[in-house]
Amino acid sequence: MYRSLRAQLVWGIAGCLLLGMSGCAFGPSALQGSRPEYNRVIQQTEKQELLLNIVRLRYGEPIKFLQVSSIVASWNRGASATGGLTIPFGAADITTSNTANIGGGFNYSETPTITYVPVEGQQFANQILSPLTINNLQALLQSGWFIDRIMALVVDRMGPLVNKPVAPTYSQFLQLIKIWRQIQDRGDLSFIWHPQADFVLANKLPPGAVDLRIFNSSSQTQYLNYKQNPDGNYQLVQPLNSVVMELRYANQEEADQVSKILGSVSMRPKGELVERVALNSAVIPPNDYANVEPVTQLSMNLRSFSDMLFSLLPGVSVPPEDAAVALPMDPTEIKPIAIQQGDSYPSQPFIAIPFRGRWFAIADTDRVSKTNFMLLLTILSLQTTSGGAAPGLTLPIGR
Repeated sequence: MYRSLRAQLVWGIAGCLLLGMSGCAFGPSALQGSRPEYNRVIQQTEKQELLLNIVRLRYGEPIKFLQVSSIVASWNRGASATGGLTIPFGAADITTSNTANIGGGFNYSETPTITYVPVEGQQFANQILSPLTINNLQALLQSGWFIDRIMALVVDRMGPLVNKPVAPTYSQFLQLIKIWRQIQDRGDLSFIWHPQADFVLANKLPPGAVDLRIFNSSSQTQYLNYKQNPDGNYQLVQPLNSVVMELRYANQEEADQVSKILGSVSMRPKGELVERVALNSAVIPPNDYANVEPVTQLSMNLRSFSDMLFSLLPGVSVPPEDAAVALPMDPTEIKPIAIQQGDSYPSQPFIAIPFRGRWFAIADTDRVSKTNFMLLLTILSLQTTSGGAAPGLTLPIGR
């Protein structure tokens, strides 16, 4: 019996020590438990901040964004174990006189340090005030978003069509992006590399000036090539390609409908059911497709992120007592995002924020508003410049 008690004591103390030594696996366990939670909270607070800024604009207040530049989380842990056994010598019944005690402890603490960086100055100008670029527009169009949803949010003007309810061509703009959406749903909308006319860098180079180190193969693009002129001199040219949107119409009626909307801008040959459309920035000269297949070139005026926020204001509901302080809105305007308000926390919100003693929220059941809101968040990420540090998570966990 004495050995049995001693064995129990030894194994009990050993167990406590093993518990303390289990910190060898503490690092992976801490990462597994904390990383998803930090990710969830960052995403949630980004949604809350964006919603807050939309509501601020509705009340005529300036917007403000903060970026999470770093998260440093420190973990501390410790363990202790104690044990003892008292056996009075000479006792008649050793089993009734033994006393034993075993004790142990484990402590854990987390100390996160979060750094915020205000988006201001040149970074604010690039991220909030600068128009979306054509490259970012094409990235959105090729990433799975519906084309009508993107165009309605980011385009201010496209060729002869203006995306404003007061504009005479507004209904045509909506009609065009609706047709494009139908084509996209059929799988007949794609983006392809399309050749442009060669860009001439030098025109009359004598044969002695030809540099044989220049790559000269018509099968390769974006390289410098030589072309011989009839007079024996050479041109130094750069073949160019650009990304164009290829539309395959279901029938002649659909093709003619698009051509009628675009008017003289459409370059689709009569009778053809395929049209290639180049989306060009209004501040960059159009591409030169003079020596290749006809391409419809649409000059795009794209909105800044601030413009996009202003376009959402008709969907922000305000209480009657705030009508005098909120910006006036036309109730007939389209509401891409519906933001409801109430005097208490909503029962089933997708996202909700308190403001001026009220709660403003997007309903979790409003799938259209939720999708447009997430598209807005995606665009905000695209507009983010290198001026702000990307959020990072550092976990300094020792053994």
